[in-house]
Amino acid sequence: MSIADSRRSTIVRPRVHVPLSSTRTGSCWVRTKDGARTAATAPASPIVAVSDFVRAVPDQIARWAPRPWLALGTDGFGRSDDRAALRRFFETDTGHVVVAVLSKLADAGEIEPKVVQSAIERFGIDVERTAPWVD
Repeated sequence: MSIADSRRSTIVRPRVHVPLSSTRTGSCWVRTKDGARTAATAPASPIVAVSDFVRAVPDQIARWAPRPWLALGTDGFGRSDDRAALRRFFETDTGHVVVAVLSKLADAGEIEPKVVQSAIERFGIDVERTAPWVD
């Protein structure tokens, strides 16, 4: 199921041809899929949604996520010559995703901050660089 389908499955909007008594009462796909995770196994583990589209696409379903949410996305293609350069520029490549996940885990107290620092060094991430959506 796509992000757009998940969002559509959770939104109930008034429709002229549907009687009020038959409003939809389905469950959110994100919460359903996350239901297997219990508070004991993952109390605050984050969800990191990565997309080759703008960050706004995965953010459309963030409000239904039962855990902390971080969206990463490529907010444009015109600045890069290929997909790998695009992902590196917009910080959605492997190294940035790993650091984002570890950073959220450190924020939740599940790992030590030094693990994040180690990943930053391993993947050669420039933490002083201006955010790509600001350039």
